[in-house]
Amino acid sequence: MTRTEALPDGTPVLLVGWRPASARALARYGCSVTCVVAPKDAAKARASEAVARCVTVPAPENVEDCLAGLARRSLSPADFSRICSGSEFTVTCASVLGGPGRSPISPATAVALRDKFVQKNHVRDAGLPVASCRVVDDLAALERDLPDGGVVVKPLAGAGAKHTFHLCDRDELAKRIAELGPGRTRGLWLVEEYVPGHEYQIDGIVRDGVVTTLAVSRYRQNLIEIHTGGLVSSISLPPAGHPRLYDRALRLAGEALRAIGHSDGVFHLEAFDQPEQLVFGECAGRVSGGMTDRAIQEMFGVDLHDGWARAVLNLPASSDPVRPCRAVYGEVYLPCPPGRLVAMPSASETTERPGVVTVRLNVSVGQYMPDMAVASDIRAGTALVTGADEAEVHERITDLAAWFRASCEVG
Repeated sequence: MTRTEALPDGTPVLLVGWRPASARALARYGCSVTCVVAPKDAAKARASEAVARCVTVPAPENVEDCLAGLARRSLSPADFSRICSGSEFTVTCASVLGGPGRSPISPATAVALRDKFVQKNHVRDAGLPVASCRVVDDLAALERDLPDGGVVVKPLAGAGAKHTFHLCDRDELAKRIAELGPGRTRGLWLVEEYVPGHEYQIDGIVRDGVVTTLAVSRYRQNLIEIHTGGLVSSISLPPAGHPRLYDRALRLAGEALRAIGHSDGVFHLEAFDQPEQLVFGECAGRVSGGMTDRAIQEMFGVDLHDGWARAVLNLPASSDPVRPCRAVYGEVYLPCPPGRLVAMPSASETTERPGVVTVRLNVSVGQYMPDMAVASDIRAGTALVTGADEAEVHERITDLAAWFRASCEVG
């Protein structure tokens, strides 16, 4: 498809999976967005001004479900100029439905962005530092083969660190097996060597195989630590204060994306910092969750969702200059103990805390709060915090998280 500067109004686009920011980004270019969604998201999609038509299917990540749902509406993939996904779990389905010419990501690349074993093999073959790994079909088998120092286990195509554990010894393995329950240890698991080092997230835009936007954030605690009470929080680092880190991150991201085959779109990559190098962790072809997108927009003036939409629609990359950072931003997933909520701070009360730019609450009084130790995408809410420097942002996030948790009551 020839790249143009604009699209005809009403260009039909199929968005597989519900992500409101993705739908809005497409609609801003005048697209007529048909969204394939699961039943739990149907009401929200229908209420969105960015969605022209909603197709409800049992599982948007399933190709057969999507084809059948479209057929029930007398539609087919051929009715759309572009077919895409802004979501983690539906990127492969969208690439298969779109095929060459309608999807910005090929099925082979989509699989590499989802399956961690395939992804790490591609990255390793490119000569980049990455954990050695293998696939097992039953975690219980590790009792006979657990190396010194332990391993990290995770689902092949998981997200949010759910069922991702550092198994240090056989006692820890036995504990996790007991938590999973009878029969649930069977399935395909990625078993990889444990990589020490502080964890970073690297987010940006890639066009024609060249990384055009890059932002590096440091997790305050490695994500795997959520299972032992860790807090999901990160601070976006100004390039001027971390030139060596940004040079390493740019090289790693560029070479890893090339190895995976992801040449047009957005990316969210995680890596571990070691004395002489960054070690590749994993990479997704989507905008990061939480408020990383907002932090990057505040710091650099770059809209990742717009960058994603321009790649999807085969439009040229934005020519807007990246502005210099004037402040430091960080985000935190607001903590709350599990249980039925009796009391919790309001959004306005939370916004009044020092440095809080905006807050988004996920639960309200009367609802049940899940256990945040299960996965990194479980939280009572998310807050974007700013400060004059990294130390001030760190302090404000610490105080905010402690205040919010202490203000929550569950019954």
